[in-house]
Amino acid sequence: MDSPKISVIMPAYNHEKYIGEAIESVLNQSFEDFEFIIINDGSTDRTDEVIRSYGDRRIKYYVQENMDAFNALNRGLSLAKGRYIAILNSDDVYHRERLSFLCDAIERHKACFLITNVSLINETSDPLEDPSNIFVTWLNRLLSVYDQTRSLEQTFLLGNIAVTTSNFFFSSDVMKEIGVFKPFRFSHDYEYALRAFFKYQDKFLYFRKIQYLSYRIHDNNTIIKNITEVNKEGLIILLNIIPELISGKENKDNAKMLLKSLKEIYTLIFHQLDEKEIIIQNMEKIIQDEQIIIQDMINSRSWKITSPLRRTVNLISKIKNIR
Repeated sequence: MDSPKISVIMPAYNHEKYIGEAIESVLNQSFEDFEFIIINDGSTDRTDEVIRSYGDRRIKYYVQENMDAFNALNRGLSLAKGRYIAILNSDDVYHRERLSFLCDAIERHKACFLITNVSLINETSDPLEDPSNIFVTWLNRLLSVYDQTRSLEQTFLLGNIAVTTSNFFFSSDVMKEIGVFKPFRFSHDYEYALRAFFKYQDKFLYFRKIQYLSYRIHDNNTIIKNITEVNKEGLIILLNIIPELISGKENKDNAKMLLKSLKEIYTLIFHQLDEKEIIIQNMEKIIQDEQIIIQDMINSRSWKITSPLRRTVNLISKIKNIR
């Protein structure tokens, strides 16, 4: 298969319990013109054995030392030959019609990057609907913001409405234009989605009513086990996105949402760290750059010194003073 229409990339790491279901959800797609690139990122359990049990000609299997998901994804991108790129993590599950729907949608809308809504499942693949579950609460909050604002930009500034790289479907031209995943261990999906959104805007589409992806929540989710590090990365990503917001724009609603998100992340980090002096190592330059950016916002005719802005400046000052 020299020129498949879609390249499906699966980074795999220690998911022997789930990867079989993930692989079968790709192989059983109603859309069949794809190559399936699986990168085993140094698994130490039976993941390799499970992968090798599948003999489908569309599978292209590679093994490497553990170098984190963003590295495995970038290797997959370098190997991909398809016109479109899809991703599925080795513990998530595609709906049978996902590739067919997305391939049709990206061409019909002349888009570049697509995401859908997701359903949450537990370790046994049952729906996760408990309103007290932190992931259910988090996702419902983002969905509520989107439903109220109808603004994908404002929703993204409050959190990763894409949820996971498993939700990404994009033209192969995207990686040529915006590059590969950056070395964020936990939040590479959020950073890449934001970068793509600000690049393509109206060609970046979100299908709110479509749930053709199941995102699995289990005890070994890297986010659950490393929530403080996740928030640190989220902070860096949001700080870096501010120049995009003030570059010729005057949308105060977007600024307010960003500042709200920054404040929440700062607060979470303060609560989660026992030793305040270790907060956000190597962040001094980023914080200094941020202060310059915020001063530019204050001085700009398009912005007013709002209460959220004052609070954010104060929070940045607190972080800088903690040693």
